[in-house]
Amino acid sequence: MYFKKSKFLIVGLSRSGYSACNALLSKNAECYIYDNNLNSGVQSNVDKLCARGAKLVNGENIENVIELCDVVVLSPGVAIDNEIPILARRLKKNIIGELELGFYLTKSPIVAVTGTNGKTTTCSLIEHVLSKSSVNSFLAGNIGIPLCEYFDKSDEKSIGIVEDRVFNLKALRFLLRI
Repeated sequence: MYFKKSKFLIVGLSRSGYSACNALLSKNAECYIYDNNLNSGVQSNVDKLCARGAKLVNGENIENVIELCDVVVLSPGVAIDNEIPILARRLKKNIIGELELGFYLTKSPIVAVTGTNGKTTTCSLIEHVLSKSSVNSFLAGNIGIPLCEYFDKSDEKSIGIVEDRVFNLKALRFLLRI
């Protein structure tokens, strides 16, 4: 993915969306941001992102922005049957999640943990074993810290342990480099 030449729409601006947009702005990507719930925390994130160059979109012109953008980045809280991803699919836009964007951005090898029960415990155990073995590691994903938070802190010597309920096939292929 060539960030400087792509236009991104980030939907959902809480923790994951904010981290995704921050990472993209650091890569000099053109970013449009949207959230239909501008509570005080989200508004604070919007203000910070706009100060860095992101463009806030309102619901009235969202269709035009989707047409303009190359990639729509969905925060985990945005349902795939929401009107924005439906419109983006109809317009044949690339739709990814914050986690998939994080896979593209991180330089570290990743241990992906998914399943029904025990993900957080498994991730914590893996991180504990690695730290006791003097291996630099970090926890990300549903465990509370967006993977995009580590885009500029990751390297080939550290290992990311990422928790998610469901990894999509595209993200897993990228993760496994197949």
